[in-house]
Amino acid sequence: MPAESFRDIAITLKTTCCKQIAFENCVLTSRKLFEFHTGCQDNDLSLSRLNIVDSTMLPDAYYDVANIVKITKCTILYLRYCDLSIQKLESLGKSCKESHSLIPRLGINWSNLTATDGHISILCDLMMCAVEMLALFNWEIDVKGKQRLIDTLHLGNSKIQRIQFPDGSNVYKRASMRN
Repeated sequence: MPAESFRDIAITLKTTCCKQIAFENCVLTSRKLFEFHTGCQDNDLSLSRLNIVDSTMLPDAYYDVANIVKITKCTILYLRYCDLSIQKLESLGKSCKESHSLIPRLGINWSNLTATDGHISILCDLMMCAVEMLALFNWEIDVKGKQRLIDTLHLGNSKIQRIQFPDGSNVYKRASMRN
């Protein structure tokens, strides 16, 4: 699908009052996401959920995702099976910081890969961009990595209120909210 068509997708979403979209295996590029962003901005589109399932996206395309979340006031960003490299996560985090985008709920489904120290560091940085929840589905996180994420949560530097771990456990920012 040509990049210009992504602007039309935003127009269609607005005219049909659709509040959710899933881009699955669309070979998303920075150009396509920019066109979608422009269409969202031109049409004052708001989204409740943006799902992205695309292992072909390059790191620069993740930079555009935060801008889409911000302009559409999206409340849930769900990244599934995107072969998330450290560079892709860094690009998303950098864009969130530069555009002052806050993602209320960020879900990341990794597809059963082991999180390295680099991934954990970037996730700690992304916690500054997520407000309500960071959900990590199908990640393999060792005890040390899990503790680093919990420590980041409890240090109070992040805005995030809850982390949902792959084992289904939840850790809350305030001790009184723990399960």
